[in-house]
Amino acid sequence: MAAAEPNEIPLLVAVNGIASSTSSETESQPSIIPATPPNSNASSSPNTNNNNTMQVITEELKELNKKLDTLNTRMIATNDLMIIMNDKLTSAQRVMLGFMVVSSAATIIVALKK
Repeated sequence: MAAAEPNEIPLLVAVNGIASSTSSETESQPSIIPATPPNSNASSSPNTNNNNTMQVITEELKELNKKLDTLNTRMIATNDLMIIMNDKLTSAQRVMLGFMVVSSAATIIVALKK
């Protein structure tokens, strides 16, 4: 039995801000290279723009990292609470099982005495 061929997936490729449509069976989605922003300062050097962009990205990444740390701390605390609740539930289940065993034994003893 022959293996089924994957369907062709149309890909949108942008190079220097010009979009064109291609299709490929095995290619992954290519990186999209943005065009120069219309409000960029033509007199400033590209390195200055890149440095400013990198600084903005770095600051955004730092903020996101702080948010992730906060969420991670909350997840750890929630996990700890879940472990505690699981332990309490296990203890309650043991007590209930013990009660069921005792009550079953009492029921059997009463039934045997009749």
